[in-house]
Amino acid sequence: MKIKKVTRTHFKGKVYNLGTVPDHNYFANGILVHNCYQDSTKEGAHAETDFIRGLACSFQDMGVFEVALGGGEPTMHPDFIKILKMFREHNIVPNFTTRSYKWLTDDGIREAVKKYAGKFAVSVSRVHEMERAWHLADEFKMSGSEYDYDEHRHQCRMGFQYVMGSTKLDEFRDLIRAVPYNCEMTLLGYKEVGRGSTYKPYKYGGWLQIVKDVGEHKSIGIDTALANQDKDAILEVVDKRFVTFEEGKFSMYVDAVTKRAAPSSYCSEDKYVDVNNMYGGGLQKLFEKF
Repeated sequence: MKIKKVTRTHFKGKVYNLGTVPDHNYFANGILVHNCYQDSTKEGAHAETDFIRGLACSFQDMGVFEVALGGGEPTMHPDFIKILKMFREHNIVPNFTTRSYKWLTDDGIREAVKKYAGKFAVSVSRVHEMERAWHLADEFKMSGSEYDYDEHRHQCRMGFQYVMGSTKLDEFRDLIRAVPYNCEMTLLGYKEVGRGSTYKPYKYGGWLQIVKDVGEHKSIGIDTALANQDKDAILEVVDKRFVTFEEGKFSMYVDAVTKRAAPSSYCSEDKYVDVNNMYGGGLQKLFEKF
């Protein structure tokens, strides 16, 4: 089916977002639809910009040099450009994760990402998603293949991330094989909390061998959750100096929507601490506590 024409019209009423797992895709009138936005909260609320500004100030005092913006779809935050600039003004490099390709065609966001952001990672589950994102980013010179000789660095480094167990093992193998050589891929351990508790992931046996066989000479990383799930196997092939199994040792998770902090995003509820009024050294003490 070819789309002949797209027009805008005013609408007043309720809009329902179908949160289907694992890919958040569904068919409507025979057309494949991808959920456009899913936030950290059931209400889909945006984090308050003033609260993020306070975090940037506190992080600068703590000596934080890098942050990762995630949640639902950060590029859809109404102050996304302002937030990127805000962190840079506090000498902090903002990175972000995304499932959307739409922002790549937005001149304002694209130029702000080039100017203020460090890296961005596109969440993918299949090869065609990776290829689509890579070609689109390359078209707008966002993939990192363009080198800035004046700044002696790539304009922006694009990467990918994949949640383990979200597709079958053969599809995982194809995805690792398709990772571009000049691109990073981060494998994330499946977290069976929150929305993850409603879906049963595929169980992988021998995933590490697949990475060794078809991902040779490629930049493949793992998160702490995955490291803990296969600790013994990982220590057989990775020097223990280059991997940590302790959440919160080098980082801290802050939910800017609910204004809480924890060692990681999938901690038990008793590990979360309210940070709504924890400025003036409060976050530093909290980080030391973790």
